[in-house]
Amino acid sequence: MKFVYPAGLWALAGVLVVAGVYLFRRKYEEKPVSSVYLWKLAQNFSKRNSPIQRLKRALVAALQLLSVAAACLMIAQPLIPVPGAQVHYAAIVDASASMQIADGQGVSRFQRALAALEQDVARLPWGSSVSVVVAGDQAQILADHLPKSQVGAALDQARCGLGQGSLEEALALCRDLVRGEDQACLYTDRDYAQTVNIQARNMSGQQEWNLSVLSLEAADASQGFTAQVVSGGKDAVVSFDLFVDGVLQPASMMDIYAGGEKLADLTVHCPKDQVVTLSLTARQVSGYAQVRLVANVEDGLAADNQYQLFSAPEGTVSTLLVSQTPFFLSSALSAFPQVDLQTAASPQDIQAEGYDLYIFEGCLPESLPQDGALWLINPPATVEEIGLVLGEALRGVSMVPVEGGDERAAALQRDLSLDRAAVARFREVVQPGGLTPVLACGQLPVLLAGNAPSGCALIAVPFDLQDSSLPLLADFVILVRNLLQDGVPPMLDVQDVTCGQALYPQTLPLCQKLYVQLPDLSIRVLEPGAALLPETPGAYTLMQELPGGREKILEIYAHIPREEGLVNQAEAAGTLLIPRDTGMVQQTPQVQFYNLTPLLAGLLLLLLIVEWGMYHREKY
Repeated sequence: MKFVYPAGLWALAGVLVVAGVYLFRRKYEEKPVSSVYLWKLAQNFSKRNSPIQRLKRALVAALQLLSVAAACLMIAQPLIPVPGAQVHYAAIVDASASMQIADGQGVSRFQRALAALEQDVARLPWGSSVSVVVAGDQAQILADHLPKSQVGAALDQARCGLGQGSLEEALALCRDLVRGEDQACLYTDRDYAQTVNIQARNMSGQQEWNLSVLSLEAADASQGFTAQVVSGGKDAVVSFDLFVDGVLQPASMMDIYAGGEKLADLTVHCPKDQVVTLSLTARQVSGYAQVRLVANVEDGLAADNQYQLFSAPEGTVSTLLVSQTPFFLSSALSAFPQVDLQTAASPQDIQAEGYDLYIFEGCLPESLPQDGALWLINPPATVEEIGLVLGEALRGVSMVPVEGGDERAAALQRDLSLDRAAVARFREVVQPGGLTPVLACGQLPVLLAGNAPSGCALIAVPFDLQDSSLPLLADFVILVRNLLQDGVPPMLDVQDVTCGQALYPQTLPLCQKLYVQLPDLSIRVLEPGAALLPETPGAYTLMQELPGGREKILEIYAHIPREEGLVNQAEAAGTLLIPRDTGMVQQTPQVQFYNLTPLLAGLLLLLLIVEWGMYHREKY
């Protein structure tokens, strides 16, 4: 036992004072009297000195001594060690999509994990503390050293995501929560090797079954599609529906093959835990914007019963090419379906407005466009608006990438070999006007990158493409690809993503707002540089608002990760460990004590009430 104020124990001397009062108090003496009245008083006195009365007085004295002792101990405030107070239990709950797979009774693995956690917490010693980390799409600390009685309320806030789950991040969060010999346990649906560092409990149940549509891809440019499905837990016969641009395709107009065998309708036999490849052909379909394959089943997880495919975006980069010899550039740009190319022979023949990319080859407009990226190929004169000063024509040599450039220069040089690239003649760049050299002949730049006054990307090439071997090489198409991604970057490089995957859409320099339409058709504004984290499967539409009322639209489909739909997942590789910082000094957990002052106060009050009751009865 310890005391908050040990000096307060000196107050226990008050017990000796009370005892001294009883020991040295004045006693009655017997004397003869002649009065009958005094004789009657003596009879009453004798009654009070009976054994029962003496016992009552002893009890009153004992109560007084105990009251004084309790009051003195309250001053010292005694502390006693609490049994089990040093026990800390850290729990990590897997909240990946597979934890939502339910058994035949409709109970999901995540629900079983929370119930098992509550049972384990209930068995902890009194006074234990509990920490809970949920490994969802983003790891979250749900409880930080809470008393066991408060864990149930914290678990009511737990939610299971539809992504892969950030287990590594959750384990890292536990590094700051556990110390010494703390107990740690992972509630998951995968098998991990048991270690001293952390234990794992498998929450997979009995009679679980889930049909998962793993993928949907276009087999050709018109009407063919391939899909993969798997039935986990049991053999199943499943019917499918195919929707093209929202229209259900009749089975009579469909050809479907499973495992190389043609089927009479869209009903497929799926053996247990075997991936089945489906080949579908819609004979009436000549093109599509989006295709959706739906499995008509009631299984353990409805989120993976369909898959959606969007066609690749075409004509999303409106491009104006002004040149009298556009052959090389137009041929290279035609290799990219997203480019919608318009050509003109002279700047006087066009209205330079409303395009994403302007290419001027061998000519210059009166003023540079302000609403798109610029490529200035072989400009005939100095470009005063950007401060690019050109000199005399020089004899060229082999073309090489400029070393030591920034990230943008490295992106423009990506995948270029330039083995046989050479320039016969080029204009000397006297003043680069703030542009950065990317490619050079010797020490002189022949391709420069920077920004136009509007903020859009600008590329300057001071030579005629016909005086170079570059257009005859595969490097030319690669270079055009890099220039397109630099000047008019796609919002995303993919249209097929997984739930929980952080996406960072790219916007054009003149983008005014970036919207995203969620699967529930609600619209949300994305701040510049903010991540889009798809939480539910479905179609997401990104909309980029540009000056002049123009918009850029990209449709993507988010699905649960492929392995999350499997009932029987492979054994987890690696060792399950909570990372520890070896440089951090592990502190020994302090012993927790319980302050007895409230109990002593209650005891003192009870003693005083009992003493008063006995005294009151004795007197009256």
